[in-house]
Amino acid sequence: MLTLESQNREECNFLNTIKECIEVARAVNHPNYKICVDIYHMMRENEPASIILEGGSLVYHCDIGEKATRSAPGIAGDDFTPYFYALQRIGYKGMIALECRFTDLDKELPLAQKRSGNNG
Repeated sequence: MLTLESQNREECNFLNTIKECIEVARAVNHPNYKICVDIYHMMRENEPASIILEGGSLVYHCDIGEKATRSAPGIAGDDFTPYFYALQRIGYKGMIALECRFTDLDKELPLAQKRSGNNG
C-alpha cells in the first residue's frame, strides 16, 4: 500500500491539504494508492475535519500531533473530537500514530494515549 500525506506550507510547497491528496488519489485510481490523514498538518493548514468525509475509503492511515508545536495529544489541550468523529463516520478502523514530540515520555505518553483513543 502506498499512502500520500499532505505537509503544511511551512514544511513543503506541494500537496499541502488532504483535499489535494484526495484529488491525486482519485486521479491515480488504484486500489493500493490511498491517503494518510495527518491531523497536525490539517490543523496547521486550518483544514476542517469534514474534509475527511470526502476522503472516505481512500483514508488508510492517520497521524496525530498538536497544532502549535507538534506536541503529544493532551499537552496543549487541542480538541481532536471533530477529527475522530469524521474518522468514525467513514468507518476508519486503522491505527492512529502518535507522530509528535515528547519531552517527558513517562508523563506525556499516558495523556497522549487517552486523548488519541488508544488504550494500549
